[in-house]
Amino acid sequence: MLTSATHLRDTLLELDTDLGGLPGRRVALLGFHDASPTRIADNVRALCETPGWTVIDLRQAAVRLPEKLPEALAALKLALLLNVAAPLPTDVSLLIRALRDAHAAVVWADGTRCPLPATRMLYVIAACNGAR
Repeated sequence: MLTSATHLRDTLLELDTDLGGLPGRRVALLGFHDASPTRIADNVRALCETPGWTVIDLRQAAVRLPEKLPEALAALKLALLLNVAAPLPTDVSLLIRALRDAHAAVVWADGTRCPLPATRMLYVIAACNGAR
């Protein structure tokens, strides 16, 4: 449960302090559960407003991944916000696998290739909304 309006951001920043400087390509998963839409909205807003971070909220079906993900890979700090109840978008899965397996590039679902930085930390935030 989120205990303040900045709980999610503060937890992510602590995780980044511990893991963000590691060499290579990596993925970290952070999850939370909260039944309050207001607390979730406050936390997501605080996270998205964090200087130096690029946050892509994939809980909304309208996000165009083929356009968003390649440009987001150049960000200094990158986090993807997912809904655990929704299917994982294919391009997100491909990106996670490429980083986990330390590939030099990700091959998107449409067959295009996108080089990955030599050092890339991707934070995947899994949101579980509502009752358990």
